[in-house]
Amino acid sequence: MSYRNSASLPLMPVMEDGSELMEDVVFRGVEFSVKMELDKNLLIVEISDSVTADQWRGEFDPAYIEDLTRKTGNFKQFPIFCSMLESAVRKV
Repeated sequence: MSYRNSASLPLMPVMEDGSELMEDVVFRGVEFSVKMELDKNLLIVEISDSVTADQWRGEFDPAYIEDLTRKTGNFKQFPIFCSMLESAVRKV
């Protein structure tokens, strides 16, 4: 993992190709296992309900993420989006 810094932002981890993160998080009182992986510039997110074993998986390329964030009016470059998502998962 490397880190990116700018004058106005705190030091932020940057996910690198081949990076993987796995955390147990609780959303609305339900425990989930969240796995994030960056593989060949593709963000892979897997979420599993720890009780029911229901699973969700999504694969997102940079163009999709950047288009999606642009449509929200809060554009993020792919590496920044991945870092923000990683930071959010680690803090939950």
